[in-house]
Amino acid sequence: MSKNRNNGVVNNFGQIYKGNGGSLTETYNDFYIVDGGIVPSSIGVNSSLTISALAFRIAENLVGHSNLPLEEIKIRTKTFYFPQ
Repeated sequence: MSKNRNNGVVNNFGQIYKGNGGSLTETYNDFYIVDGGIVPSSIGVNSSLTISALAFRIAENLVGHSNLPLEEIKIRTKTFYFPQ
């Protein structure tokens, strides 16, 4: 996972970069990898939560919205979302 095809195979939404695309960030349409293999380095013990979070993020991007129940909390100028 990286910002362009020179440093990785997929972007942060699991879309696969074209090896011969017109730009470094051009991806294939409707071709995704949703697996722990897209994590660029070891994340230590019990990586299942990180892999699950990536899978949910990619799925939400595909569907266009989230059905997850979230609680919105605003602290000063930032907004955080937590599962209910």
